[in-house]
Amino acid sequence: MGLFSFFGGGKSAAKVDLSGPLAQLKSADPKVRLAGCQALGNLGKGGEGAIPHLRELLADDDGDVCTAAAAALSDIERGLPRA
Repeated sequence: MGLFSFFGGGKSAAKVDLSGPLAQLKSADPKVRLAGCQALGNLGKGGEGAIPHLRELLADDDGDVCTAAAAALSDIERGLPRA
């Protein structure tokens, strides 16, 4: 077994269940939408499946939600999960 194989050897990471945070993005409550954005950003690359939904929130009526969506997109793109 080579070192590359030992560390996953190109296998894709386990699929992350995004259903909870994605449901939050659809909430009427901006605080819940904001929490959903933060949760997805915290996943780093694991949140890639939420990118189209987060892009929609860049035009949200609530400025804090817009900011959180932009931050989540940045974290996902850079692959930076937050501790």
